[in-house]
Amino acid sequence: MNWNLDFEHRSTHHLLTRAPALARKFDERAHVIGEGIDWTALEDACFSDAERLLARAARDLWNRTGQAPLGELLSTLDEDNFQALMTAMRLWRERSTR
Repeated sequence: MNWNLDFEHRSTHHLLTRAPALARKFDERAHVIGEGIDWTALEDACFSDAERLLARAARDLWNRTGQAPLGELLSTLDEDNFQALMTAMRLWRERSTR
């Protein structure tokens, strides 16, 4: 998959690979199919609240269907995972400044 294709790809890849709770679950060989992501398989690999929330946030960045609740993200994520999410969101927003 070309992770530099667009802002959705860049921001999603950042969150999948840089958020510590999600990076240890995401396996590109198992979760990427062609130019898509097997979200069900990824979410099935997630057991903690933080892992599941980050998977949903990554899906929101990808195609806006993850429905990750902001309040839960704010109250659940530790600092490292929160910072990875913030950076991913900044990457997503860069679409409007290019």
